[in-house]
Amino acid sequence: LKMSAENAKVKVVVRLRPPADPSIDAAETVQIFPEQPGLVKIRSKTSEDSDPTEREFLFDGAEGPNSSQEAMFDHYCQPQVDHVLEGYNACIFAYGQTGSGKT
Repeated sequence: LKMSAENAKVKVVVRLRPPADPSIDAAETVQIFPEQPGLVKIRSKTSEDSDPTEREFLFDGAEGPNSSQEAMFDHYCQPQVDHVLEGYNACIFAYGQTGSGKT
């Protein structure tokens, strides 16, 4: 893989985890769209009497709760490891709650 402006930029990837509260239906609150990689739609209610609010976010990549650690590494991290082995600098920064799957 040759160094270029495309693979040198900062990329933001999100891995969606299931809600901590089992009474919340994940499919009703968060959606990703395989046909539109990186698009995430979040629906939330501020109160029982209100209509849900929908917001859309666009990331460089988005994976659902069924994505494996190995698939995440292969798709998003392995190219950075390859750059390091070719002599370039790289950084992978994982941010999230303890126990949320950053390993």
